[in-house]
Amino acid sequence: MNAHLKAKAMPKPPLAVIFLFSLFICTQTLPAQEQSEQELTVAGKGAFQLSLGASLGLLSGQGEEIVYKGATTDNPLSQLLWYLDPLGLAGVDISLNWQKQGNRWGFFTDAHFKFGFPGGSGVMQDRDWTDTAYPAYLTHYSVSSNKTERAMLIDAAVGASFRLTDFMVIKAYLAYDYIWFSWIASGASLLYPDGQGGHKYMPDGDIVSYQQTWHIISPALALNGKLNRYFDIECSVKISPFLWCATEDRHLLYEPVMITVMNMSLGGFFIEPKMVFSWTPRDFISLIFSVAYKNVRTRGDALQNKDSNPVLSKNSGGGSYQAFDVALGAKFRVD
Repeated sequence: MNAHLKAKAMPKPPLAVIFLFSLFICTQTLPAQEQSEQELTVAGKGAFQLSLGASLGLLSGQGEEIVYKGATTDNPLSQLLWYLDPLGLAGVDISLNWQKQGNRWGFFTDAHFKFGFPGGSGVMQDRDWTDTAYPAYLTHYSVSSNKTERAMLIDAAVGASFRLTDFMVIKAYLAYDYIWFSWIASGASLLYPDGQGGHKYMPDGDIVSYQQTWHIISPALALNGKLNRYFDIECSVKISPFLWCATEDRHLLYEPVMITVMNMSLGGFFIEPKMVFSWTPRDFISLIFSVAYKNVRTRGDALQNKDSNPVLSKNSGGGSYQAFDVALGAKFRVD
């Protein structure tokens, strides 16, 4: 009976041990995969590979418009934050890989197109610092409902790959990113100084619209590793100062409408780390899970047209965009 109680009390193996043991068993299938790849190459099917894909995902982050108090100061005069909490995305992509038989070098190009679903995506926050004696003192604050009217993101790349081992590949490439959003804010809860309205609520109605466009060119590196014959993971990073941004802000309650246009020429900072996890149950299909984080910001000129009197302020405008992009998709080999 004591032996029975002891056997019953034996602890179960930890989940981490079970996972590591399973991963070890899976990795023993690598030789079979390598043999299969060699057979395809000998048969002449490994030179070109064309793939088409589709995905659904979520975007969570914010776009920013900022006006500084001067060309040489970082003290803000006005800031608008447009939140994406979250925004649904649908995407399509195309990839072409080329690898000569027996050669460790290869070339590739791919393009990803993502489109946002129109609809409410959080709030827009508007802040002003208008006190000249206390430049860091927040004087005006309001929050409105934010609607994303249109959104489009394009990622394209062309580069070379080098096979380090039978299960590890390094890639170096040049990437182009296009980011475009159109937002509109409606209604508002305002917290202003007592002499300028105090705390009040504005009913529904469009009050501000904002468009933000980015063009980014960046060098990038990626490392792809095969876990076994079915699974692989790729980690990449893009970093660049080569970007251009244009924005347009329309305050719709002014008569005439007050328009602020910013043209931020080549220069700024951009970084995007990304991880892609793939499962390939058959040679012609892969299921993809990806996580990426984009962070880009820049500064430039601001042209404000108020009361039909345009005023150009050099180096007093700024913009930024930062967001997490999580997606699930499928890729089909069509060659």
